[in-house]
Amino acid sequence: MNPESLSKPETLVKEHPCLYLINTRLWLNQLSKKYETPITIDKIPEKEWQPLFDRYDYFWFMGIYKPSEASQQHAKKWSFQSRYALPDLDPDKDVAASPFAIPEYSPSSSIAENWEYWDKMVNYLHENNKKVIIDFVPNHLALDSALAKTHPEYFIQGSEQQYQSSSDFYYPVSAQDQNTYYLAHGKDPNFPSWADTLQLNYALPEVHQYMSEILQNLASHSDGVRCDMAMLLDSGTFLHTWGWTLSVEQKKYLNDHSFWAENIPLIKNKINQDFKFIGEVYWDHDYLSQYFDYLYDDRFYKDIIRSSPDLKNHLYDLLNSRSKKSPCRSALYIENHDEERSFKSLGEKIARAAAFLAAIVPDTMFIVNQGQENGWKIRPPMQISRFPNENNNPEVEKFYQKLFDFRNSPSFKNADIRFCQINQISGETIAFELWSADKKTSAICCLNIKDSYSQCTIPSIHKDIPVEIVSLTEDKVITPDTDRRNGIYIGLEPGEVQIIYPNITRIFDKI
Repeated sequence: MNPESLSKPETLVKEHPCLYLINTRLWLNQLSKKYETPITIDKIPEKEWQPLFDRYDYFWFMGIYKPSEASQQHAKKWSFQSRYALPDLDPDKDVAASPFAIPEYSPSSSIAENWEYWDKMVNYLHENNKKVIIDFVPNHLALDSALAKTHPEYFIQGSEQQYQSSSDFYYPVSAQDQNTYYLAHGKDPNFPSWADTLQLNYALPEVHQYMSEILQNLASHSDGVRCDMAMLLDSGTFLHTWGWTLSVEQKKYLNDHSFWAENIPLIKNKINQDFKFIGEVYWDHDYLSQYFDYLYDDRFYKDIIRSSPDLKNHLYDLLNSRSKKSPCRSALYIENHDEERSFKSLGEKIARAAAFLAAIVPDTMFIVNQGQENGWKIRPPMQISRFPNENNNPEVEKFYQKLFDFRNSPSFKNADIRFCQINQISGETIAFELWSADKKTSAICCLNIKDSYSQCTIPSIHKDIPVEIVSLTEDKVITPDTDRRNGIYIGLEPGEVQIIYPNITRIFDKI
């Protein structure tokens, strides 16, 4: 399809977008049961979209492509590992292919009949000024990819002897030329191979061209791609993992040609200058930040999970990132499809404060994983076809409503956000000061992401300044301190978030 046939959304005013990660096939399964009829992406009722439009700017539809039968069969061997999520799991009905073992980049029939039907949904979201993100998994393809039969030379290859001695590492493929090739599984150098995938050889120009054409096609059906394990394509990582299989000529090509350095500008110059590249990365941030729009901030996530004392230093770095020449920004999350549910890993109270923190750091992207806003505690395995049976948590839903009311307030959207000076008495308080663009409204956000009570004073709020204080997380009325010898006193329960409004200037009125 010609990219010009897609309506273009207006440029988003805010520089702090919120992305909603949707497990597409599980969501459509849920909706089909709810409406008692098969629901594809182009038939989702408007009333299902509207609450999401009120909160999110980007929608990442995970797992939209034609499923791999080989990956599904592989997953069935390990279906017992998914019973923590589905105790009543039926392998024949509930086990699905990994969404990251892709045989071809065309929509699954259960999601959209073809790209034309998919584009109807894209246009609908554009009409509502929303943007669409889809997956690009550049490192590997599924075992049953047609490319393995037509061009086995595009993949990392081993010998029959190597296969016999290490069958977990290679996969035999009978190609169209009637020969058998032993192709390596896709791999992160720090972990075992992904046994339902085949590793592409990025030391070959033909592979660069093939994957570039796929990327260009995806750019005509979306507003951006989330690039799975983006750092695996970097020459240093690729050589570390696969250099022993490459010729001198191939190594030279790899060092001379960066896939991202060549193809990200190509997409932006040829198809859509506003097309977004979101990289799942865990190293090589400095290099990849030259090209990507957003990179996973794994440091932020780990600091939250480990309750690291380095968190404040990282927050300082994020607040100062606006001064950097690179346009790349951090994508912040407290859970995603690969990580444990935040309400399980952090506990309900700390998870809410952590979500608030991830949501308000300026010049970042805030990622919300489907079900996070409902307080779900079970992480769906990637190889199942329906959501675990969970009840929504009303208190968590109430908190997220308050959080998004705060984010959607006019004063917050374009606010100048910086650290607020405090005098710490006990525990650890994180405090930000917000000033609206017109300097007429302000607020101070205080949060406690520790398990112990925290106390501080804010010297800038002396006794002559009337204030109102609201807790986003606790059901209580707060009477402001009137003594204020060292500024107003703030006490926070573990996981509590309070908003202080000097001069009784409310940023929003929905709490």
